[in-house]
Formats: sequence, structure tokens, C-alpha cells
Amino acid sequence: MWMENTTYLIMMVIACEAIVNLIFNGTVLQPLREGIIRWTPFLTVRKEHPLQCRLCVSVWAGLLCAVALLYLHLLMVKVLVLALVIHRLSNHFHLVFSLLRDWQFEIRVNRGRRE
Repeated sequence: MWMENTTYLIMMVIACEAIVNLIFNGTVLQPLREGIIRWTPFLTVRKEHPLQCRLCVSVWAGLLCAVALLYLHLLMVKVLVLALVIHRLSNHFHLVFSLLRDWQFEIRVNRGRRE
């Protein structure tokens, strides 16, 4: 039971990070985010809208993930959370493999320089 809850919590942390990353870096979501910022200028505090602040967005994404954690028994919630976790972890694996490929390429280039 304890390990299962810990696994769910780790998955929610990764899902929360994925949501924030998608909101700020997802090309498809940028027009939507910018439109919401234009439609809700009354939310602006100290010249900054909450959707322009990563910390603010992560708080609301964390709340969304906490609510999802309460309803994790629903199949659709499990599918969405798992999709976000796979998306985020796959990006990190791509980075690791890119670094390994660059390292291997550097070894090959340097091998040709020895004379």
C-alpha cells in the first residue's frame, strides 16, 4: 500500500511538471494561453498575469494533480496521468541518448585527430 501511494505521488509530481512544461513550451497551446491572458486582464497583479508565471501555473497544476490523485481509480484519469508521465520521461530519455550520441561522435572525431 505504501509503495503504491508513493508511486502515485511520484507520477503526479511528474505529471504536474509535464503540465507546466506543456503550458509554457507547447507550441499548440501558446495561442490558447495568450488568448486567455488577453481575455482576463483583470487577473493581472503587479503587471504580470498568473499564466505568465511558472510558479503560479505550477500551483494550479499541482491542485489539478491532487484532485486527480483523489480520483485515480477512474480509468480516464489513470490514462491521462500515465500519458503525461510517459511524455515527460521520454523527453528526458531523448536527452540522455542525445548526450550519449554526441559523446560517441566526439570520440570518433578525436580518434581521427591522433597521429
